[in-house]
Amino acid sequence: MREMLPPLFSIATGLGFLMVLLVGTLARPAIRTAAGRLVAFGLLAVTGACFFLMQGTGASSIGAGGDMFLMAGACLFVAATLITAGLFMQARGAR
Repeated sequence: MREMLPPLFSIATGLGFLMVLLVGTLARPAIRTAAGRLVAFGLLAVTGACFFLMQGTGASSIGAGGDMFLMAGACLFVAATLITAGLFMQARGAR
């Protein structure tokens, strides 16, 4: 099961970058606002977390990949913060 994790996170990273490209090309009017940009950068941070998880699970042990797991956690925290801020800005602007 452990051998399957790096390829799965690699696929998730690729799909995440594909979603970033799709949002950048198809939803361009939605990301012209500050709230839209925050959500888009949050999506990019989730993709970065998948990349760091891929690198961390590919290490020889959990201790060897510890730095990558910390970076993935930091990316997920940043993503949650950016997406939450973008949604709050959008909700305040809708009133």
